[in-house]
Amino acid sequence: MKKTVSLILFSVLSFGFTLNVNLPRQMVLPVTGQDPKQNPVKQKTPPKTDVQEKKEEKTKYIVTDETKVVGNTDIDDLTLKDPALNICQAFVSENSSNAFDYGYLQGKAFTDLYIGGILVKYKKYMDILFPLKDLYVQGILEPPAVEKDKSEYTYDNGQAYRNYGVRYKVIKPARFVTSKTKKSWEDFILGNPDIGYYLKPVNFSNLNFKFSIKWSNDPVCNDKIYKAVVDNFKKGFKQGESETQMSYSLRLTKLQNYLNQLYLYNELYYRRVINPPVIGEFTTPVYKTEDGQTLVINENYYKIIKPAKFNTETKKWKVFLIGHNKIQEIR
Repeated sequence: MKKTVSLILFSVLSFGFTLNVNLPRQMVLPVTGQDPKQNPVKQKTPPKTDVQEKKEEKTKYIVTDETKVVGNTDIDDLTLKDPALNICQAFVSENSSNAFDYGYLQGKAFTDLYIGGILVKYKKYMDILFPLKDLYVQGILEPPAVEKDKSEYTYDNGQAYRNYGVRYKVIKPARFVTSKTKKSWEDFILGNPDIGYYLKPVNFSNLNFKFSIKWSNDPVCNDKIYKAVVDNFKKGFKQGESETQMSYSLRLTKLQNYLNQLYLYNELYYRRVINPPVIGEFTTPVYKTEDGQTLVINENYYKIIKPAKFNTETKKWKVFLIGHNKIQEIR
């Protein structure tokens, strides 16, 4: 037994045979099978024949992978021995890309149509949930937007600390609006038709592919093309659906934040914590334009003279006690 093992080891060292092992992905090895990281014992090699030199020059390196074997472009390796395989792979790649792009567009369009139908059906409930138009003063003044936060920070290289507690800030002043510039929930959510609600699952087998699939002459290859088209269409559809949902989710969050800021201003106004903007009204009985072609009678216009400002006289603040189905003013 020991003699047999010794003979096997001697044969491996003498003739340079390599053991059959699983190579890691993307490991590049010389064709000779010798690992360049090792330090083999130097041995005298016989002179190479012309056939061996041409063969080594033609096949330099082979990159191994789990699913494919590729080589240099000028090498007649395993991939080039089967030209039909390369042609089929080209068909699969091109059709896969087209199917993904088409599925992506279909996912976005399907999401818009589905959610748009829901919003149209339940529009009256959305008007109740997001009554932006009801918050305008006399229908022409958009109130200031007030933000509430708790701020804290350190300074002097961390030797001092400041905590504001609660801080209110006017992040957007009041402004006049017209019937065309008034904002509603549709302007936030449907300005660019994307929305973020859960969609019903789609039966992909019932969808018709409207882009042209390029088939090959090989039935086996056509099976691969069909499978790749279906798989990539599903991936593209899901990505288009996901991105559309994310876009509308952000729009819905922006709408909710803006509505909360208007509600906060109204709350502070009724508590007299903030003074409303001062608006001046002006009337011009009659005037004409410079070219004399237009005459205007009894023109009224309004202008914000002073913006809304916070009131620091706490004695003038109103305090409300919110109870069951009623709000009671304490002072």
